[in-house]
Amino acid sequence: MGLGLSPWSVRLELGLPFPLLLDARTQVSYGLYRVIGIPTSVFVDKQGTIREIIIGAIPLEELNEKVESLLEAAE
Repeated sequence: MGLGLSPWSVRLELGLPFPLLLDARTQVSYGLYRVIGIPTSVFVDKQGTIREIIIGAIPLEELNEKVESLLEAAE
């Protein structure tokens, strides 16, 4: 989400069924998870355990493989 955009307006524009939260002071992103770069992808399994964190861009094929792997493990 870009700077200057409200979470509510982005949610409405994209038609998302879940809330978006803004961490403007980085209390969660850096304070809890030490996110130091954008984009940062966090892969979470069905139990809510963080399985992998990747800082920086990920090729679409690699992203799809990681998500598919987590989905298969959840079945």
